[in-house]
Amino acid sequence: MKLEGKHALLQMFVAEGVNYVFGNPGTSETPMMTILPEYKDLDYILVLQEGVAVGMAEGYGRSTGTVGPWCLCTSTTEWPTAYR
Repeated sequence: MKLEGKHALLQMFVAEGVNYVFGNPGTSETPMMTILPEYKDLDYILVLQEGVAVGMAEGYGRSTGTVGPWCLCTSTTEWPTAYR
């Protein structure tokens, strides 16, 4: 049986000891968001703007010495917002 990408991503987060994922989900995250409740060790921190997700993830990672992943919509029109 093949491991779907959505499970591979979340299993990798759990294996690396990640507790929080920061993001502003769009349609490209729908597959991951639908299975997120299965991963009780992960808390999704919803933010209202992509740049905030990046900043929170970076701040969390720096202050804890761990990984602070962020997941953003992969639409080409939304990526520039993340880097403002």
